[in-house]
Amino acid sequence: LLGLRGRARAAPSWVSRVKALLDQNLSFRLVEVLLPRFPGSLHVRDVGLTGDDDERIWALAKTEGFGWTTSTDS
Repeated sequence: LLGLRGRARAAPSWVSRVKALLDQNLSFRLVEVLLPRFPGSLHVRDVGLTGDDDERIWALAKTEGFGWTTSTDS
């Protein structure tokens, strides 16, 4: 992580425990970028939920301890 003056500093310990579940509106390629910092992150296509409704995706995120990351086209 970058500090206030642009110097790299160690990430807080909680960062390594965060894992993201990326919505179908985000590229599956982002998982590759996130994995070094957020191990265990997945895309909805990795768990067979592409095209499923938000409630089902949210339920998986909640039960498996993911932070659900999404984007809407507006």
